[in-house]
Amino acid sequence: MHLGVLSIGRTERELIDEVIDKLSSFFTFDVVYAGAIDLPTSSFNPDRKQYFSPAILKTCRYEALKLGFEKILGITPADIYTSRASYIFGQAEFSGKVALVSYFRLKDHDPVVIAERLIKESIHEIGHTFGLRHCRNAECVMYFSKSVSDTDRKDSSFCKRCRGRLDGHIR
Repeated sequence: MHLGVLSIGRTERELIDEVIDKLSSFFTFDVVYAGAIDLPTSSFNPDRKQYFSPAILKTCRYEALKLGFEKILGITPADIYTSRASYIFGQAEFSGKVALVSYFRLKDHDPVVIAERLIKESIHEIGHTFGLRHCRNAECVMYFSKSVSDTDRKDSSFCKRCRGRLDGHIR
């Protein structure tokens, strides 16, 4: 199993490398840099000054197929939204191939905090691609973050229940 990490927009490469390092040590499969692409112009909503996440996911899916990855994680600094939410930290195809995270609203004056938040949200969205739903355990990485403080409070690992479900999907 190979997971590609795709830089979308003007993403800081050091941040991408930190995410790849953490994901590589966290998961039992290969995690590699998949390259960089521009944000799809069709995803930008000028009225909102935001990018429509489903359109970016579609581009990620195309890149995953083109590059031969079983799964791909897109990382962007852009502010993203869906038709159901005015902003989101990330989105994924449930039991699918692609996930997307944005660090636009995860920013902090401390780059270590930004990286920690981005890693948690990346693991969370990858969990969705393996069929994991949101968890009620506020310390589990699969807990739904309504705010940055929720992301800060949760751990960067799965609770025992979610880990067991994940292991069942990876085998």
